[in-house]
Amino acid sequence: MAEQENSKKQEFAKGVFVKEVAGGKIINLSINVEQFCENEINEGGYINIDLKKSKSGKLFAVINDWKPDKK
Repeated sequence: MAEQENSKKQEFAKGVFVKEVAGGKIINLSINVEQFCENEINEGGYINIDLKKSKSGKLFAVINDWKPDKK
């Protein structure tokens, strides 16, 4: 399942800027509200975001659009 997740194209969260401070003990988020409002809102009224770290160690934010399988 992890392979499927990695192969899916990730959509960066609009208007969210991430950086580590204090030697990585603090994750700083800056949100441009105007840009952030361009992100799609899910059925529950949320914008779900995952904070991830690239292979080079840089942090970034992507939209989490996971939905449970309908049974």
